[in-house]
Amino acid sequence: MFPDFLVIGAQKSGTTWLYHNLKQHPDIWLPPVKEIHYFNFKQKNNMDRRISKIRRRHWQMVIREQVVQNFKDPNFKDILWNFRFFMGKPSDVWYESLFDFSERKVTGDITPDYCILTEENVKHLHQLMPKVKILLIMRNPIQRAWSYAVMQIKLDGISLDKVSEEQLFKLCTNETTRLKGNYLRAIKIWTQIFSEEQFLTAFFEEIKYTPESLMSKILNFLGLEASEGFISGLEKGKIFASGNTGIVPPRIAARLAEDYYLDIKNLNQIYGGYTDNWLDYAEKILASTHHLNNL
Repeated sequence: MFPDFLVIGAQKSGTTWLYHNLKQHPDIWLPPVKEIHYFNFKQKNNMDRRISKIRRRHWQMVIREQVVQNFKDPNFKDILWNFRFFMGKPSDVWYESLFDFSERKVTGDITPDYCILTEENVKHLHQLMPKVKILLIMRNPIQRAWSYAVMQIKLDGISLDKVSEEQLFKLCTNETTRLKGNYLRAIKIWTQIFSEEQFLTAFFEEIKYTPESLMSKILNFLGLEASEGFISGLEKGKIFASGNTGIVPPRIAARLAEDYYLDIKNLNQIYGGYTDNWLDYAEKILASTHHLNNL
């Protein structure tokens, strides 16, 4: 079976928090690894090499987090899932088989990079699972880009103070980073192909300030009960995983504010609310660097 819901992004917007908490819900089954990356790697026509990279990274995580646990309390379903994930040949059939372990629970795939899929690939995804529900969590794109850059540096095992401003600048402003923060593009593509009832947007700030309310909204969207016990037991710390700092160096902040200003302004016209703060943040940065009047 294919998953019942997808969390398509955005990266560095609290999807790890969501994964850890949804895994605790008694009516939800999620894979042992948070991000499967099937559709975005398929899109790149470089499937085997890219999936192999994810598999190696996942295997390191398994050694660190799962093998010891399985010695203490063997979970043969997780072991079997890992075997299928590592050893199977990536294909639509392979992807579908990864969700055969759910015991009729609601299943999901939380892979933030799905927000960068092309229209062609989203159409293919729709053919496979026309009734799937989609969630997009958005974060101020200026802070998201910086958080992503910091995460990449940490993954490379490099201290932030050892990286030049020019390197940071490239990480924050390259084409891939820009694409991951282009929420308007993702919303347009996905909502043209899936119905409005199948698509839900949320904000990083909801995780920070009103996590109980957000989780209730998500569970209602998935057709599940938001019991008082589950909501009151939500983990709070996972949102602040590596790279989630919001302190952006001034020169980089100025460039990112220029890059994302019109996007933020358009998002603010649609959503208001938390995007009011995004717009205010961008305008203050631009005003301080004397660029606002040129836009």
